[in-house]
Amino acid sequence: MSSDVPIDGGETAESEARTDDWYRESARELYGEDGEIEVDSNARVSRGDDGGAYVEAWVWVPDDGELTDD
Repeated sequence: MSSDVPIDGGETAESEARTDDWYRESARELYGEDGEIEVDSNARVSRGDDGGAYVEAWVWVPDDGELTDD
């Protein structure tokens, strides 16, 4: 079966085969910034129905941070 052939739920065989570790590492590469946004090696991964997943992450919020309307 080709990796880009949709399977049940609209996912492809390739996305079905991706591991939680793959999603964690992808989250680190896409969004990670040391001391700002960090993903633990055991972060929870919640797979969606639309070809992706939510990955639990730590986000730093400083005490003196100011909220803006932007």
